Amino acid sequence: MLRPGQIRPNEGQCSASLSLLGPFRLCDPDGQDRTPASPRHQAILAILALAPNCTVSRAKLQDMLWGEKEPRRAAQSLRTALHALKAELKDFDAPLLEIDAKNVRLNEAAVAIDVLEIERRGSDALPAHFK
Repeated sequence: MLRPGQIRPNEGQCSASLSLLGPFRLCDPDGQDRTPASPRHQAILAILALAPNCTVSRAKLQDMLWGEKEPRRAAQSLRTALHALKAELKDFDAPLLEIDAKNVRLNEAAVAIDVLEIERRGSDALPAHFK
């Protein structure tokens, strides 16, 4: 069941829906709230969702979220956060994150992102109470 403000994934093809408008929320295809508890994990997902091609370099994420730390400690904090976030998201039907040595990518094919759905489909993607 969709919650108020939640965007229905296009044609049920997505493993998850990510709501950035209103309260931050990550839901599975059944509408169950699977939002990560950590604000940093939520920030990583939001940053990726809004980035071109849903991809951000590890260096940029590190600077955005741990820029005040010494670079080695910031890199370790990012590695730890990505490992924990990936573990939190492991039960979705498709992998939501793709992580390599240089970049982190949100699998846009597996996640319906409300902002992007509205951009693509216009008012058809809006929940009924917004129309």
